Order: sequence, then C-alpha cells, then structure tokens
Amino acid sequence: MSLDCLFQPLERRRFLSVSLSSRGWTSFAQSSDSRVVYVSSTSGSDSNSGLSSSAPLKTIGKAKSLIRDGRPDWMLLKRGDTFSGGIGPWKTSGRSSQEMQRIGNYGSGNRPILKSGTKEGFVTFGATGHSIDNVAITGLSFIADTYNGRNGSFSTTGIRLTRQGTNWLVEDCCIQGYKDNITLDADGSGINHFTLRRCQILNAFATSSVGNGHAQGIYIANGTKNTTLQENLFDHNGWNSGVSGAGATMFNHDIYVNTGVSGTVIDGNTISRASLCGITMRSSAVIKNNLITRCPVGIKIGGSGSTISGNVILDGTDLAGTSGGATGIEITSGSGYTVSSNIIAHEQSGAKYHVTGIRIDGGVKNATVSGNVIYDWQQSINNGGSSGITIKNNQLQNHDTIAPLLDQVAAANPNVFHYSGNIYGTPRSKVNRINNSDKTLSAWISATHETGAKAQTIRYVSPNRTVGSGSFDAWINSLRSQSQSNWQSAFSAATVAGYIRGGFAIA
Repeated sequence: MSLDCLFQPLERRRFLSVSLSSRGWTSFAQSSDSRVVYVSSTSGSDSNSGLSSSAPLKTIGKAKSLIRDGRPDWMLLKRGDTFSGGIGPWKTSGRSSQEMQRIGNYGSGNRPILKSGTKEGFVTFGATGHSIDNVAITGLSFIADTYNGRNGSFSTTGIRLTRQGTNWLVEDCCIQGYKDNITLDADGSGINHFTLRRCQILNAFATSSVGNGHAQGIYIANGTKNTTLQENLFDHNGWNSGVSGAGATMFNHDIYVNTGVSGTVIDGNTISRASLCGITMRSSAVIKNNLITRCPVGIKIGGSGSTISGNVILDGTDLAGTSGGATGIEITSGSGYTVSSNIIAHEQSGAKYHVTGIRIDGGVKNATVSGNVIYDWQQSINNGGSSGITIKNNQLQNHDTIAPLLDQVAAANPNVFHYSGNIYGTPRSKVNRINNSDKTLSAWISATHETGAKAQTIRYVSPNRTVGSGSFDAWINSLRSQSQSNWQSAFSAATVAGYIRGGFAIA
C-alpha cells in the first residue's frame, strides 16, 4: 500500500491504522475524523482551504495552524517542491500509536525538499504541560542548505526532539549536511519508542566553533528509551575534508548513543565512512545484522549486557590524518557481553600496531566471544579483559606475520580466561601471545588449557568479495539515492552482507 494512498472516511478506525506492508514500508490509514492538509510551494496559496490536493496551501506555517492537538491529522507536502525554512517547531500529538499525526507527501516525483539553513529542519519544544506523542515523519528530504560548518549552532539539526514524547516514526527520509542530522535529547522523561527506518543519514560535519564542535549522524542522549534503527544508511558522518577545521576526529561518529539510554536496537543498517566509529554505544544495546564498512572503528561499546551478533565489518581504515585505527569491535568497559557470528575482514590500515578485529579492554568482565570469523586483519583478538572471558569456536585467519592472531594480555589463568575450539590460520610459527611472550600453538594450549584448538588455514569459497561488485563509489551512491519509490532490496544490508557471508563458507 502506498504511503500516499488516501481513504474515504468510514467508521472510526482505532486498530490497524498503522501497519507494515508486504514491501516493508509503513502503511497509514486515515481515521474518520482525520484532517488532511495539503501544502505546495509551487501551486499553493494560503487563501485556499488546504483540505484537498487541488486547493493546497502555500506555506508550512499556515498548514501547521490547521493541525489539531490530540487528533490523527496529516500534513502532506507536494513531491517535487522545495520549501525554505524547514518545518520548524512542532507542538501537537496524534491520538494514539494507531492514529498518529503524519507529516508526509503527496503527488509524484522526488521527495519534497526542506531547506532549513542553519536552523532545525524539525524540532519539538514549547508544548506546555504535555508530551508530544504519536508522530510520523515520512518521505521528506531535509538539507542544511546555507550551513558551512562555521555559521551554525546546536540548532543546526535535521530532526531534533527536545520535548519528551512517546511513539515516533521517521521513515523514508533523507537528512544531510547538518551539524547533527538527528538528535534525541528530550527533556522530562525523554523519548520513548523512537523508530528510524529506511532513511539516508548523510554528511554531518562541524568545526570547533559550532556548538560543542562535534558532529554525529544521530545522537541519542541520556534518558532515551526503546530506540530502533532499522535498514538505514549512515554514511560519511562527522567530517568534511573539503572544509578547513571539519576533518575527521575521534569525537565524531555515524551513530552515537550516550550513557543512560536503554532498549536500543540497531538492526540491518548499512554504516560507512564514519569519522571514527560506525557505532559508539555507551549503554546496553542489541547490535545485529549490520553491514559496516570503511570505518576506523566499526563498533565501540561500553554498555553492560549488550549483544553484538551477525554483523559484517569490512575494510577497516585508519582515522583520517593519522596512522591509527582499523578496529572491528572494541569493548571498553562493563560486563555480560555476547559477541557472536560476526565477520570482520580486510583491514586497510597503514599502522603496525593496535590493528585488531576484536579488542577487549581492561576492566571488562564476563564476555563471550564465539563463532566469529576474523580474516585478513593484522591481529584477530586482543584480550585485555579482567575475568570471565570466554573465547571459543572462532575462525582466526591471517596471511601475514606482523602480529600474533590472539594476544592474551595478562598471564593465562584458565580459571579466568576460557578458550576452546578456535581455529588458528597463520604463517607464523608462534601463533599467539601471552603476557608479551609469543607462543607456539602447543605452548599456548599448555598455558591456557584450550581444548579443541587447531592450527589450520581454512579455504573459504570466496573470502575477498567486496561491496558493490568492486566499485564502492557506484554502490554507495546507489544507496544514497534510495527511496520508497525506487527501493531495491539488492542494496540492503541483509542482501550485501549475505553475499559477503556466503564467501566465507568453507570450501
């Protein structure tokens, strides 16, 4: 069902007014009392009623004045039109999760473009006495058209939710070129149940003179609950090499989730070319089935109880302008981690040290790393954890002799560090390292008591498969131009990661 399909009013619709179509897009149906307001910058007039596509309003400000709080009203912008100033402040709520207010589009052509300059494209605040709930933003393009990296502020944000609220959906939107493309930093009880689906989040950047000087694709602040990021593209966020002072730094990321956040799920996204981290996660989360490529750090996590599974991390790079980086997954603190069934392959670092597929930092407790394939990465695993670290059934494969496959930083205590069933493939005679001393496999087994360990170079079906059939630029540009009207599942993270994963089947 098309997002733009409009229904004749029938009975009051309390159930199934919001559902998922067979093509994976959210479908909306009007309620009997929905007011639908049409806006066109090219053919509208504020003297029109705005209540039909043949009599649209001209300005978003006039249209917002017709949207009623607590009602399932819609504001639809004409496809192909460009609007100056963005949507700006939004202060009204829908009736319920099944009768949402919707800000979307109508007609044919490209998404409506909202040029918001150095201000927010969309922001919530000022709703005195109540939260802002049950709002969907669909099929729009937000651009910070006059922002140059120096003339902005914290307000230079594509979508910013600063008022507490529940049940938000942003789908099929392109948000690009802001300081922060999306910010969830609401007051009160924060944002609960925010979903971002099938959007392009691109090119956030800033210099030190703008806000805190940092830039993120999405920033999720303390108090946010139950955020889902699903099937989006996060690309080239946190830096702009063409703007002096806006180069890549260690503080900027595609996705940044701060402490005090709960219930986060990051599932099936394509995440690429971050300033530093594809995902920085300082709270507990489920991170699964993502495709992460060309990031200095794929996933950096410090939230106890997190699960990281089924991700494909490719082509790790150094932080721009430095000779350091190329870490697939780094666990920085906390306990109770599960890291399983990930593929980490083909680092592109120029560094000779600290280039690691999976790094477990000091202080980490009770982590299980199992069933991962780490291939063509300078060092497969660096275990600096404190206690309760289990590393089992991983395939660690490398072709050079720069570093041992597995570095057990402290002395090997089998009561603290548990190894079993790992397969080590390397031309080095001394396969692993314990407490700064390189060890042959037999010496490693004697010290760690690892059971089922093998020295074996695995022959995979096609381990050198790449994204985009060899042309990264063509592939990423196709992803950046996706929308509901031209969506191709061949470009999805699931499809591409499945293709890469198939190359690591054992021949």
